This record gives sequence, C-alpha cells and structure tokens, in this order.
Amino acid sequence: MIAMFRVARAELRRLASPTYLLSAVALPTFFAALTTWLTFDSASGGTAGGTPPGGKVVTTVTLAKETGFLEGVSQSFTFLGVIAVVLAAMSIATDYTQGTLRNLLVRQPSRWRVLGGKLVALAGLVSVSAVAASLAGTVTAFAMASTTGVSTSAWSMAELAPRIFGLAAGLFGWASIGALLATLLRSVPAAIGIGIGWALPVETIVGGAWKAGKSWFPGGVFEAIAAAGNDTLTLQRAVAVGSAYLVIAIAAGLVLFSRREVTA
Repeated sequence: MIAMFRVARAELRRLASPTYLLSAVALPTFFAALTTWLTFDSASGGTAGGTPPGGKVVTTVTLAKETGFLEGVSQSFTFLGVIAVVLAAMSIATDYTQGTLRNLLVRQPSRWRVLGGKLVALAGLVSVSAVAASLAGTVTAFAMASTTGVSTSAWSMAELAPRIFGLAAGLFGWASIGALLATLLRSVPAAIGIGIGWALPVETIVGGAWKAGKSWFPGGVFEAIAAAGNDTLTLQRAVAVGSAYLVIAIAAGLVLFSRREVTA
C-alpha cells in the first residue's frame, strides 16, 4: 500500500504540470460557468433552450430549490466527463507512447501498485476538476440569480460539499473508462476518440431518444451519482450500478496492464 501511494505521489507531480492543470481546472470552470449562465438565462426566458440534448427542462422553480445553484453544473456533466476521459487517456497512454512505463516498472515491478497509484492520482486530479466546476457554477448562479429574478432564499451551501464529492465520484467513473481505453489501445488519440465518441453521439443522442438507456449507460449512471439522484435513477441504484462499472473497468484494466508485454 505504501508503494502504491509513492507511485501516486510521483504521478501527481507529473499531473501538476501546466498542461494537465489547465485541462483539469480551466476547462471545467469554463463549461460549468457557461452552462450555468445558459441554464438561468433560458429558464428566466420561459424556454427550454440552453440545456444539453436529452437534458431535463429547467424552470425558475427548479432553480429556486435548495440545490438550484448547482443545476448548471449538473447540466454540464457530459462535458466534464469528456474532460475526465481525456485526462485519463493522456495520463495512461503517454506512458506507452513515450516509453516511460518500462523505466517505471524497473523501479516498481508490481504492476497492480503502479496502476493503482495512477488511478489514485487521477482521482485527485478529477477532484480538482469537481471543485473548480462547482465553485464556478455557484458563483455564476449567484450572479445570474440577481439578474433573472430567481429566488436564492432556499439555496443551501451545506449541499455544496456533498455535491462536490458526488461530482468527483462521477468524474472518476469516466476517468476509469478513459484509463481502461488507454490501457487497451495504448494510444492517446484512439482512446480519446472512442471515449468522446461514446460520451457524445451514443450517450447523448441515443440516451436522449431512449430514456431507459440512461438507467444503464455508464454516463447516465455517473451523472445520477453526481446529481445525488435524478428523475431516471435514485442515488442508491446509481451507486450500485456505477460501482459495478467501476469494478469491471479497473479489473479489466489491471488484467490487461499486468499481462501484456511492455515493448517500449
């Protein structure tokens, strides 16, 4: 266990580079703020615009509830999930393409500790994304509420920390899928391409047309976890199904990572 956390500490130093931090902080901040602005603007205008395809219709009544200030963050979850997939794919697959994995395994031959440490580091990185997105959405929500006539009297800041935790858990679910794709394909572009292809065309379009799909698709399950349950899934069921996806993704990644030869 100590060795795994040493790997995680070393990986976090790499993930603290400007490239990763910019992706993990700036992009979630932008998407959360933009989606929150669109959500409040469309709700105040009495339209259903400003929400992603397949997303629920948001009204001023919805926004006035105790967690209404985070509604825009929930609406931006698909975009945040894509960012998590990209970060995981870059983190794992570049070790193959740049030939650094062999050197790492010389220092730490236990592959499950290496992969475990990388996943712990990824969990830390997506947690930073969750904090950045939630704070950006909250600030934007308060700014928009004053101009759109949405009441903030019921908003509860006590809900912020649990929702950040849920968002981080949902994003880690997406990151685990990105890590699995990177381990399977050993290519950053291929892993990112398939991950985005699933998250956007399949999850968004098919899930929007086939409502039952959101109960089983990974993205729909992770979204329900991030939102502490929604109209499609209760939090309890989402956690159960999401945990199954997480175990499968990590177990499959560990098998591939442990048994495939490292040639570069």
